[in-house]
Amino acid sequence: MSKILLVYTPGDMHGEAVRWALRSRGVSCDVWQFSEFPGASRASMRLTPSGECAARLHGAPEDGRIDRYDVVWMRRLGRPGISPDTHSGDRKFVRQESLAFLRNLRGLLGHAGTRWVNDPSAAAVANNKLHQLRVARQCGFSIPDTLLSNDPAEVRAFFAAHGPHVIMKPFGSFVWRNDRTGMTSYSLTTELKHLDLEDPRPIELVPAIYQPRIEVDYELRVTAFGERAFAARIDSQAHGRATDWRHDVHYGIAPVRAFELPEAVSRRCIGLLRALGLSFGCIDLIVDRNGEYVFLEVNEAGQFLWKEEYDPDLPMLREFCGFLAEAAGAGRAMDGITFAEFTTTGEFRQATETANRVTAEEESYVGVE
Repeated sequence: MSKILLVYTPGDMHGEAVRWALRSRGVSCDVWQFSEFPGASRASMRLTPSGECAARLHGAPEDGRIDRYDVVWMRRLGRPGISPDTHSGDRKFVRQESLAFLRNLRGLLGHAGTRWVNDPSAAAVANNKLHQLRVARQCGFSIPDTLLSNDPAEVRAFFAAHGPHVIMKPFGSFVWRNDRTGMTSYSLTTELKHLDLEDPRPIELVPAIYQPRIEVDYELRVTAFGERAFAARIDSQAHGRATDWRHDVHYGIAPVRAFELPEAVSRRCIGLLRALGLSFGCIDLIVDRNGEYVFLEVNEAGQFLWKEEYDPDLPMLREFCGFLAEAAGAGRAMDGITFAEFTTTGEFRQATETANRVTAEEESYVGVE
């Protein structure tokens, strides 16, 4: 009987790598992709007058019941897969109803003792930026003064208090593609300038997060799960002042290497996840010029395998799969598992092809988040 369920979108490299790693070590796992519903899959939920509740997924192993998993990894839900023959006038309605159905269904994927990575309800709360910051402060982290606003007057006042070094960052990732030139632009953290304050319309139209710029020594991406935290040091300022390390890491400008967290900071990171009700999270920290660890944010479904690509001393795939297997009672028998080995497999090539197709079709950025 399978005890682990992986939920991810087609072509998701993390999902495919974890499935390959678990199965290559004899750990059984099932995969469910919400994007196949409702066009290519069927599911049902039933609550009887006596209070018995059951859910079934057509095509699932054995009897189709999906409430028997000991571990559910909610990697990425994605969007419902609408059948191509659905009338254009009905597509919005079908998507709306499918999303409502899936929101009801996902809570029934496990049982009372299921280990969720992460529990959907806790994840929804944890994604609130101000809530993250408040809880991080309670856990002992320093946090920056933060304004979330689309009010030009408020933004100007914040800039006057902290200027001229204020950064502006979006709530999420987005990509613009120019069909004519093929060029792409990404929503990244940028430094706010006096010129940006002259026209109020962009500020009014797009709410954003504003914080004073911190004098950075280096930055950390900490991936924590269970009782362990794995940190990568990102020397984002190695080639001059930079405001968003994702761009520089992607192009190999900012060095990335394994970093041993001080025990107190490691405990703080694990305590933060526990306080947020999460089993997994990618935490962004800044270490400032005074050696202070400053919390920026936590992504409850963040990317982590890229760290192993840059430094094999960060065995992220092995450790994460060991965490899932152990939670399912299968031990941590993941010795020898590496992301580098996965990249030599047919599963990797197929995932790359699928990811490229999905990116072209949905215009979604597949990168470091």
